[in-house]
Amino acid sequence: MPVYGYRCSRGHHFEVQQRITEAPLSQCPECGAPVTRVFYPVG
Repeated sequence: MPVYGYRCSRGHHFEVQQRITEAPLSQCPECGAPVTRVFYPVG
């Protein structure tokens, strides 16, 4: 299962192991703020 990085609008960063078929997260588990998925370069 891939690991996806997320960042919330309040500056929290976290990673979550999710299936490719799962919907992306929408809220930060720490503060509830909206999140965006962070893409990391390969290599």
